[in-house]
Amino acid sequence: MANFLKIAYDSTEAADITKDSYEHRNTPFANSSVYEAFVEESELLTEGDDVKPTYRLRLDVKDYDFNFLPGDVIGILPENNSSEVQKLLNHLNLTSVCHWKYHLSIQEGSKKKIPKHLPPSSTLYEVFLKHICLRSAPKKLFLKNLIKYTDDVKEKALLEQVCAPTGSAEYIKLLETTRSLLALLESFPSCQPPVEVILEHSSPLNPRCYSIASSPLSNQLWILFNVLEMSNSLKGVCTSWLEQIIKAQDFSKRVPIYFRKPGKFHMDNSVTAKILVATGSGLAPFMGFLDHKSLGGSVADMWLFYGCRYSDRDFLCKKDLLNYAATGTLGKKCWAFSRDGKKKEYVQDKIEENKEEFAKWIFEKEAMVFVCGELKTVVRDVKEAIVESIMTHKKCEKATACLVLEELVKCDRIIIDSWL
Repeated sequence: MANFLKIAYDSTEAADITKDSYEHRNTPFANSSVYEAFVEESELLTEGDDVKPTYRLRLDVKDYDFNFLPGDVIGILPENNSSEVQKLLNHLNLTSVCHWKYHLSIQEGSKKKIPKHLPPSSTLYEVFLKHICLRSAPKKLFLKNLIKYTDDVKEKALLEQVCAPTGSAEYIKLLETTRSLLALLESFPSCQPPVEVILEHSSPLNPRCYSIASSPLSNQLWILFNVLEMSNSLKGVCTSWLEQIIKAQDFSKRVPIYFRKPGKFHMDNSVTAKILVATGSGLAPFMGFLDHKSLGGSVADMWLFYGCRYSDRDFLCKKDLLNYAATGTLGKKCWAFSRDGKKKEYVQDKIEENKEEFAKWIFEKEAMVFVCGELKTVVRDVKEAIVESIMTHKKCEKATACLVLEELVKCDRIIIDSWL
């Protein structure tokens, strides 16, 4: 028996899912409606087994009248892997009803409401495909609910141990080994919860955010993305979905997107010089900056520091960057390759090599610095290199240079876009 949800099926009534209103999809920081874009063009930018597959993707947005700035961000509303969804429905013995129209309601006497991410009427297949996150870590409350639907004595005992106040270590181990709802249920084969329990404890399938890698002046919308691969053979939900569309050449597939409210990390039309620092797919917003300048949207001087593993295998948009350098769109460039030779070079090493001129750009040309990369590695190390540059220029101690850096960040002279 579920806690508060009731579900009823109607095998004779067709569910109207041909036109998704996206009413029940989560769109945080939305600055537009949800648009349905189509993949117009794609390009694999990397090669080799030891580099992340990275694509450049062009979405058709020419029929949507929306203004954005270079470096702005879109949210993509992805779908879960259809094979994973089907396996999950099979495990829950829902195959026979998963395409029937259902109706959700609240049990009599309950004060709860239907969760916002669940359409009151749809099909289970549609909901598991587009509305429910299948990768969120299971909460103990959910695991406690599973106990009463588990028949095997050993499996039940393990669930009870995990949910016990003293079961923190077992709980953490379970999270490490079951990175999806399917994997969790497959770890307890005798567990057969009603679908209402799954729905009650589900979380929404949230959008994934991508920097726009093109200028609005081009009337095109490009993004760059890595296909995330995890240790347990799972891939990132959105990136693997986009890759699947690309590989299938399914250009009729609708990709729901929306424009997010702009933050500080974008290019304005000022003449202020700009230092751009990125690694890997963190290059995306800067491709938008450079595209914008090449089309006459800016005259600002630009200096790009870019790092990747190899000069010939994962140097993203290499041809375009070399062209921007040759035409003067990119005034200065510094490349860093961490696996090309005996000596590993990173973007922070290139800043260190050019620390005097780097500081002159900041303090004499009043340049803005944009940094895009992983918080605990790239951003941390780049900040250290900037501190060294400040120390050299101002002939000051590290503590003073750190305060100067903090002030530059506070007044938006250094703007950081990072991820974990």
